[in-house]
Amino acid sequence: MKKQVELILQSAGPKSRPVVLTFDLVDLPVTENWLKHVELFIAAGQPWDDPTRFYNFPRYGITRQMVEDRLRNYYSIIGPYLHEDLLDWPKTLDQDFLNYLHSIFERYHGLYGQQTTAFWLTAPEAAQHALADLNIWIHRYETLGGIPRFVGTWRGKPDRYKFTDEDFAQFSLSEQWGDLRLNYCEIGKTLQDLAHDNDRYISDEAFQPMHHYCFDFTVRFSPMHPDYFVELEQSIWNYYDRHQEFFAKLGYTRHDPRLALGSITIGRLRTDGFPKWGIIDGIDHNQRLVDIRIVK
Repeated sequence: MKKQVELILQSAGPKSRPVVLTFDLVDLPVTENWLKHVELFIAAGQPWDDPTRFYNFPRYGITRQMVEDRLRNYYSIIGPYLHEDLLDWPKTLDQDFLNYLHSIFERYHGLYGQQTTAFWLTAPEAAQHALADLNIWIHRYETLGGIPRFVGTWRGKPDRYKFTDEDFAQFSLSEQWGDLRLNYCEIGKTLQDLAHDNDRYISDEAFQPMHHYCFDFTVRFSPMHPDYFVELEQSIWNYYDRHQEFFAKLGYTRHDPRLALGSITIGRLRTDGFPKWGIIDGIDHNQRLVDIRIVK
C-alpha cells in the first residue's frame, strides 16, 4: 500500500501553529475500505461531529466533578420523557450507576440506525441531544486519568462495512504508542466492555460486539507493556467463562471469531526521532481536529 494519512490539529487561538501527525498505513483490506470513507469525508467538507474529542492530555482541564455535573444535567433533561421510574442520583457516582445510565441510553436511543423508540419519536430535540451526549460523557467519566487519546467521528457517514472472519483475525488488544485504530461504531457494549464494567443492566440487544467499521477512528498513546495486554485478555476470557450462559443464548461460543477482542490498527505514527513528550506537548496545545489528508 505504502500510503500515509496526515491528521492536522490546531487550536482556535489566533497565534496557534498546527501540528501534523503522519501515519504509515497498514496494508489490510479494512484499511483500503477505510480510505474510501476518508475520501468521501473529505469530499463532504470534513463534517467532524465533534473535533474536540480529546482525552487525558496534560491540559485536558476536565475534572471528575465537571463530568458528574454534566451527567446529572443530562439526566434531569431526559427524565421527564422516559417511561419508567428513574433511580435517584447516588451520593457517590460509581461504575454500577454509570452502567445504569448507559442502559438508559441503549434502550431509549435505540441500536445503530434504529432510532424508532417512543422517546426518539416524541422527545424534543434538546432531550434527544442530551441522551446522545449522556453516552459520550459516561465514557469521559469512565476514562478519566486514562491514556491520552483522541477520537474522530462522522455522524453522517455512509453505510458501514461488515468485518469478515479474515478481518476478525487482525483484531488485537495490543497496541503501540500513537496507533491509529478503528473506533467502535455500534450502540451497546462489547465483551471487553462488559468485563471491565461488570455490567448487570445489559440487555440481550445491547450486547453488540464490534461487527462493523466506518470512517470513525481513534489515536491512542498507550504506554502499556505487552504483558499488560496478555493479562487483560486472560481477565476478559475469565469473565466470559463466568457468564457463559448469557453469551450462549445469544449464539456465541468461546472461539467465535465475532468475539475478537480489541480492534484493528490501521496506521502507525511516524515520530521521525521526535521525542514522545514533544509530540504529546504539541497535541496538548492543539486539541482540535481540523483536517485529514491522504498522502499517496
